[in-house]
Amino acid sequence: MSSSSGAPLPSPTPPRPSVPPPGPGPTPGRRRPGELAAWISAITGLFGLALGFVGLPALVTPPTGVQVTTTATATVTATATVTAPSNPSSAAGASASPTPTNTQSSEVVRTATVEIADDYGIDLDDNPLRPVSRDEDKELYWYQGSLRAGKGAELVLLERKESSTFDTCSTVTRFQDKVSVYMENGERFCVISPTGLIGLAEYVRGGSQENYITLKLTIWKGSY
Repeated sequence: MSSSSGAPLPSPTPPRPSVPPPGPGPTPGRRRPGELAAWISAITGLFGLALGFVGLPALVTPPTGVQVTTTATATVTATATVTAPSNPSSAAGASASPTPTNTQSSEVVRTATVEIADDYGIDLDDNPLRPVSRDEDKELYWYQGSLRAGKGAELVLLERKESSTFDTCSTVTRFQDKVSVYMENGERFCVISPTGLIGLAEYVRGGSQENYITLKLTIWKGSY
């Protein structure tokens, strides 16, 4: 085109293509879903690694928990009693003969006071010591003015200087088969029974004039 003056007019400037306005940017503080999944995967891996090294009970148990193990110890006291043999040489061999025990004993079986009349008698092991007829053959009986021994028994009249003990009656050997009933106070005699009893008879009272004699008896279990 030309102006009225005849000078050519400048060409018009072509219009610029339109650019769409930029879209809104990411909102601050908000993560993309892919990034959040990566973080969760990393945390899960670290937690699994911790479980592998430490173990689940160590992580679950509170840090303040203390396990205390109590051990009970029982004390047993044993007492052993060892009896040494009386003869050391007998322990040398199993075939050695045992040491014989002493058969003598000072155990008092009984004490009693008994009255024996003419033609009556007793045994030391009678219980009670009740006289019966001499016809039954007793160990000690009265016959014809004397106290006599029967059934294999032995009598020993003691001297005044001898003691009234088991040791005396178990050792004296002045045996006789009878002693007189005419006794004085303090007289004593021993009765040795074949059954293993030893008796000491002490005169108390009586005699031929009374037709009975009273004796105090002490009877031991023993033997010669």
